[in-house]
Amino acid sequence: MSETKVMHELGHTATGRAPCRWRMLGGMTGLALLLGCSSPAPTPTAPQPSPAAVEAAPEPILTREERLERWLDEGDRALSADRLLSPLGDNAHDRYRAVLIYEPENTRAISGLQAIALRYLDLARSAAARSAFSQALGYLDLAASVDPGNPLVADFRGDIQRQQERLHSASPLTQDGQVVQLNGELLRQRADRLVGELHELARRVRDGGDFVLIVARTDAEGRWVYQQMRDGVPGYLLRGDIKLGSPPRIELLPPLE
Repeated sequence: MSETKVMHELGHTATGRAPCRWRMLGGMTGLALLLGCSSPAPTPTAPQPSPAAVEAAPEPILTREERLERWLDEGDRALSADRLLSPLGDNAHDRYRAVLIYEPENTRAISGLQAIALRYLDLARSAAARSAFSQALGYLDLAASVDPGNPLVADFRGDIQRQQERLHSASPLTQDGQVVQLNGELLRQRADRLVGELHELARRVRDGGDFVLIVARTDAEGRWVYQQMRDGVPGYLLRGDIKLGSPPRIELLPPLE
């Protein structure tokens, strides 16, 4: 192969790069040293931190005041979200108590604990309005554990106990002629005492063949009364109707012809 052809084949590549420079060494025919044919060196890049290194980065060191302020803010957010005593480690009570360990007279933390107790007091009032007295007393126990000695909690506990005593002494049914008044509180809590009285009333209705008109505050309440009466006379077709009204009662009407 001629020297000119060697120069041509070494100086041009299939990728279309510029010709490589070469020169003959020591006059030795057929030997050539190619110059400038290596690829350019890559541009160095700055090393990137690994995800583990990023996650392991320490949190900034907070001053005592900054840490207490963070706990107070977290307590306020938990209180607004009704995270009062739970979940564990992420509730308003824990944050306010942590502040009081360092500053026993911190007024914002003390007010936060009082707000938790008042929230439980509101829940207790709502439960008592539904005659769910056991649930109401449970909420009061939680309020007392957060803010011992709160007079509002003690007063409402007394109110609930008096309501329970009145309900215990009240008659489930009061009959005046052909109208049977239902105890509204016992009806609201679906008390067992009322169920027994409805069973007895249903047996009297069966014997007299009366038609019953159930007057209830809600449709669900009326259907519950009718179902209890039916359960009291198995196999008997209790004839009756339901209408909305107050106070809750059962009107006994002459049998239909």
